[in-house]
Amino acid sequence: MGQVHFLGLEIGARAATAMLLGRDRAPAGVCTHPIAPDAEDDGGCRIDPRKWVRLVSDAARELVESSGIPASKIWGLAPAAPPGWIALDADWNPLTDLRLGHEFRRSCFRGEIVRFLDDHPRNRAHCALILAPKDYLRFALSRVIATDASDAACLGFLRPGTSEWDADALAAHDIEARWLPPVLPSAFACGRIGPRGMEAMGLSDSAWAAVGSTLVPARMAGCGFLDMPAVYLCAAEPLRARWYAKARTGADAEPGLTHAELLLGAGRDEIPPDVFAPETPIILDWRENEDPAPLREWAASTGRPVYAAPFAGKASPGAAVLAALASGAFTDREAFFRRFAPAPLGA
Repeated sequence: MGQVHFLGLEIGARAATAMLLGRDRAPAGVCTHPIAPDAEDDGGCRIDPRKWVRLVSDAARELVESSGIPASKIWGLAPAAPPGWIALDADWNPLTDLRLGHEFRRSCFRGEIVRFLDDHPRNRAHCALILAPKDYLRFALSRVIATDASDAACLGFLRPGTSEWDADALAAHDIEARWLPPVLPSAFACGRIGPRGMEAMGLSDSAWAAVGSTLVPARMAGCGFLDMPAVYLCAAEPLRARWYAKARTGADAEPGLTHAELLLGAGRDEIPPDVFAPETPIILDWRENEDPAPLREWAASTGRPVYAAPFAGKASPGAAVLAALASGAFTDREAFFRRFAPAPLGA
């Protein structure tokens, strides 16, 4: 098979980062481009959707061209972005700016979407599709319509604990189910990049496009240990801990990489005892411009084993991990993470 690579596109409110991850789990390059929102408010920001796609594509193109890796060896890509939404008409033209919520704060955009549809009869009459930001990016590059549970929950119409839209909630607001995409697992190959996307990103071959996720599940996918108990903290939100569970335990819950995986969270000093056993590892993650010292000090005080995420201090590989898992290059998720694990701090 040789060395193949996977392209992750992680987009925040102010920057787009493209990363290539090899099948051997080693990074093969990173490129970051700044993004300037057109408007900001308490709920996040807004930006022209075509400009946003162009800026993200430019980051991917620069990385592909500078990496020296043949395009035929880039098997797949996955996007990760903050929650948000955009409405399109039947010709796939945007009816709104692209709305981006806060990168790590839980958001629900049901109210905004309903207000948009109710503001003018034209809006409801012309609406044909409502997508989250990362789903709009993938749609622009591939014309594949899909979303994952993390973004579907933020749109506000997902039936909790399922991959189905809530028919009662849709009916209550006169929203057509056909306006919303199918809900699929984040690490699922849902189609291939189209000719426009290939040209925009400098790809000569069509790569698989994975569904992707919002930023928090993607970041956790880049930390390893997804299939064993662990508590995760990142420097971007140092007072909040997160962990995976199969059932609600009284903590805040949101979908993980699939609708059946719950991503739970609580203040780091309020982690339930049944989750935070003495042997439960703590995984710390941070980016190059973030200070991990306060996190390390707190983690050391707990007496638990403390690990650094595989790419702590560097660009997050989470979106590229989702692309790798979706590609079929690994027999299962466990096979991937067996060699993609956090390192004990101080080791």
